[in-house]
Amino acid sequence: MNTSVIRTYTEQLESTIEKGVELRDSMRQEISRLERLVKAQKSEITNAVNAKESYQRRLGNYKKRLIVEREKRKKLEGQIIKLKRKMSNG
Repeated sequence: MNTSVIRTYTEQLESTIEKGVELRDSMRQEISRLERLVKAQKSEITNAVNAKESYQRRLGNYKKRLIVEREKRKKLEGQIIKLKRKMSNG
């Protein structure tokens, strides 16, 4: 092999290595960007799950209060009916 062929081959190898290094660096940057994106999305999902759980607790508490108030109303309606009967009989 003559010197110019060796030089050309060496330059091609160096160029390939440089491109590989650039590709590696760009892939690392892309991976880092994607990791940040995934972390942000995970945070959004966690916040959404927490909001849903909070909403479901509030809804459950509201339903319980509604049931209690309905029972109170029925009891009071019964008392009103009894009082009306007493008044009409008495």
